[in-house]
Amino acid sequence: MNLPRSHCLRRPIFLFGLLFLFAQSRCAFAITNQAKAYMSRLWQTEDGLPQNSVQAIIQTRDGYLWVGTQNGLARFDGVHFTVFDDHTVPEIKRPHITALCESKDGTLWIGTEGGGVTLLKGGVFSHVSQADGLAGDVIRSLYASRDGSIWISTTKGLTRYRQGKFENVTEKSRTAQGIVRGFCEDANGNLWMATTVGVNGFKEDAVVEHWTTASGLRGDSATAVLSDSKSNLWVGVVGGLSCLKDGEVTSYTKKTGLADNRVTVLYEDREGTIWVGTYGGLNRLVDGQLIAEMNSEGQPYDWVNAILQDREGNLWIGAKDGLSRLRPRQFTSYTAREGLTHNNVVSVYEDKQGTVWIGTWGGGPHQLKNGVIKPFRSWHRIENYPHKIELVLGMHEDHLGQFWIGTDFAGGLFRLNEGEFHRYNQSDGLSDVAVRVVYEDSKQNLWVGTSKGLFRWKDAKFLPFGEKEGMAGGVIRVILEDKNKVLWVGTEAGLNSLRDGRFSNLNPTNGLLGNLVYALHEDGEGSLWIGTHGGLNRLKEGKLTAYTTAQGLFNDDVFEILEDAFGYLWMSCRMGVFSVRKSDLERIDRGEASTISCQSYGKGDGLVSVECNSVAKPAGCRTRDGRLWFPTAKGLVVVDPKNNMHRTELPPPVVIETVIADRNRLETSAKLPHSGKVSVPPGSGELEFHYTALSFAAPEKNRFKYKLEGVDTDWKDVGSRRVAYYNNIKPGDYHFRVMACNNDGVWSQADAILQLSLEPHYWQTWWFRLSVIVITLSLVTTGALTITKRRMQLRLQRLEQQQAIERERARIAQDMHDDLGARLTEILLLNTATKKSTTLEDAKTGIGKVSNVAREVIDSLDALVWTVNPKNDSLPRLSSYICEYAGAFLKIASIPCRFELSGDLPNIPISSEVRHNVLLVVKEALNNVVKYSATTEVWLRLQLRDSTLRIAIEDNGKGFSIADAGSQGNGLSNMQRRIESIHGCFQIVSEPGKGTRLLIEIPIRK
Repeated sequence: MNLPRSHCLRRPIFLFGLLFLFAQSRCAFAITNQAKAYMSRLWQTEDGLPQNSVQAIIQTRDGYLWVGTQNGLARFDGVHFTVFDDHTVPEIKRPHITALCESKDGTLWIGTEGGGVTLLKGGVFSHVSQADGLAGDVIRSLYASRDGSIWISTTKGLTRYRQGKFENVTEKSRTAQGIVRGFCEDANGNLWMATTVGVNGFKEDAVVEHWTTASGLRGDSATAVLSDSKSNLWVGVVGGLSCLKDGEVTSYTKKTGLADNRVTVLYEDREGTIWVGTYGGLNRLVDGQLIAEMNSEGQPYDWVNAILQDREGNLWIGAKDGLSRLRPRQFTSYTAREGLTHNNVVSVYEDKQGTVWIGTWGGGPHQLKNGVIKPFRSWHRIENYPHKIELVLGMHEDHLGQFWIGTDFAGGLFRLNEGEFHRYNQSDGLSDVAVRVVYEDSKQNLWVGTSKGLFRWKDAKFLPFGEKEGMAGGVIRVILEDKNKVLWVGTEAGLNSLRDGRFSNLNPTNGLLGNLVYALHEDGEGSLWIGTHGGLNRLKEGKLTAYTTAQGLFNDDVFEILEDAFGYLWMSCRMGVFSVRKSDLERIDRGEASTISCQSYGKGDGLVSVECNSVAKPAGCRTRDGRLWFPTAKGLVVVDPKNNMHRTELPPPVVIETVIADRNRLETSAKLPHSGKVSVPPGSGELEFHYTALSFAAPEKNRFKYKLEGVDTDWKDVGSRRVAYYNNIKPGDYHFRVMACNNDGVWSQADAILQLSLEPHYWQTWWFRLSVIVITLSLVTTGALTITKRRMQLRLQRLEQQQAIERERARIAQDMHDDLGARLTEILLLNTATKKSTTLEDAKTGIGKVSNVAREVIDSLDALVWTVNPKNDSLPRLSSYICEYAGAFLKIASIPCRFELSGDLPNIPISSEVRHNVLLVVKEALNNVVKYSATTEVWLRLQLRDSTLRIAIEDNGKGFSIADAGSQGNGLSNMQRRIESIHGCFQIVSEPGKGTRLLIEIPIRK
């Protein structure tokens, strides 16, 4: 119902903590936070955003940022966007995302333009539409109320999801009018709705309040509503911004600083600042004043649709031109825009009056006082010096208030006293080189460090000092006197300390990290901190301790060291500025820790340039108000540790997103980060783990360490890398663990753990291995038996060979005894008989017989020698010998011999036993032919057929009867026995009057 305003004021239960904002001139309350500067960073489609027009933003309880655009939903971890749209997720019917919210059970509700609502729970997407109970499919806004209900505004009405059911609230209440564009709840749990016809207060399923232009709003078409922490109600309408409290209305429009009269979104951050998004820009209210916030290009935001502050305090702006992050600007920069005549600042110094001197290389000295930079023009009055003081290096104020300025090249040293400059150069004893450092010690000695040595002011002259006194190095980088009156001088050859008129040197041989010393700082405990080209050293009680990037230091070049009032050391380098707790360094000294937490700062924190300067001193200073100043190549930067440092103490959630096994993704991009156990099919053991940390302050600086239990023995610190690689991992069960650290050095409280089971190939299973072992043993046994058998066979062959040799020896001995012995005996008898001859004829006859028998003995010996000669152990040699013997033997008997031989006989080995027996049989056969056949012609045929040697001897003599020949003597049977002893066949064919044919067949082993 539409109640009168007076009635509403009498009923506190329906006030719902409305905010009343006075006009700027009569505001009755103050916003306590002071105005601060913000840095903006933009992400667009080229960074992975699916589309630039961001409609909705939410951070879910797992830490991810979800961004809804007109062309898809994106999950953001600060570095990568994972896109979900109708192509990757069929349950998203329309990729135009209009609203996002998360219910108490962790379900993400995704409203779309015409596609109803998509739900995401436990990595599973589902879809609901008008057919499931929604009032309509065109979603305008979503809201999760404290009682667990989900409110769904559509162009056809309002729906509430409660206790698993959808309810049409528009039909039920019969009083809700217009389309709901936004929701909020006040401290009492009462629901407020911004609608196209005003603002409705909703309680107990009924509209109990209705605010319109009649109530003082700037318009009836409400676009956003907010109940802030002070129970004030803010309403954004098409005509501007209104605030209601105690029945009073205060409005803001473009005339009073609002970026645009059409308000689109309202948001209160945790510091109580009200943020106002409009069609034409972004505002925040500070002390009743509207401050315009610009985007990363210095221009107003275009059509702001969503505002969110994440858990770490970062503000996210969704606009037509992309997703932006706002963070308080931690560093303030001074450049030519603020009054410098040259941006290359090399030194900075605060004098006794609190004036900050800025030394530029190219624009001379400047003074910063009361927030205003002015070039110091007095040096223009220096006569006879064309270069003046444009190239400033070292600066220092002495005890008399005189200000000393060193310059580059041959510029010399200048002293400013009561507005007048005096120049010192080569004529005053200085080398004609760059003056890098000017320093006055406690004894009021003025020291000047140049690129060619150290000088001391004495008796109105600069005298060289150091080389004779034992100082190492000639390029002076830094000078400091400690509390014990020891003068320390850093050079390119280490750190020199002056005691009793002599220098001693520290260098890498005795623990210094590098020869090039840039910076020195003594703290209140008497520790000397040394910045080198190699890292940070601390000298305490004579002991040097080293800190490098290996322990977590941001950079190993330390140009300057400053200490704030909160126990932090601040250091500059060529990559920016970084800070570290002294207590963390001390924990390393005590052995209580192995790494340090180091916070680094770059352009995203307000540095105009990350390239800090180190050519002169001081290369940084802490002013009396506690601020820290650093010169850079593009201007001077300053930070206030007390006010502007927003260190994130929340441990970053760490998530394992994807596992890739053998180049196959086990989790698709349409899935949420999985948990539990992952089974990997058989492969080569090539694994990739993709993980992330959900800290958005400086996501690119998040650091990680991981280990795969069962493979790694200790954690691997991999810096900012978000992928772990493993090769040749054996099948089995493993646990992959990963931890993360944010830019402020805070590590995740619990590491993310993924159980992994690598399934084996069949050949990697126990049963296969057992089978292989059994088969192998069988093969080994079989092989052993085969080898044993072979060895036995070889042994048997050797024994057979030995037996054959013995038989051959026995045969030779027997032949010599039987044949040669008999013949020699015959010769002896013939010789005796010849001696007894009485006539000359008888003697001649006896001598002839002796000669014939001796010739036969010689032939037998020749045959025997030929037989035992191993050179003749071949078929061609046997064939040649038989033919030669037959031809020669028959020629003596004047019997022609015809030879029929096969072609080229193969060089097949023939044993001496075979040769011997064959020759004896052939000789016996030829001898029988000559003696008994009365032949006129002999045929000798020798052939090799099918591994059989065939020798045939034929004549055309008188022949004989085989039966009668067997009864008359042993000649034929002896021949047959010899051939059969060598596994051959012996055959003789003869008949009286028909000649004789003798055939020998011997098997030949190729």
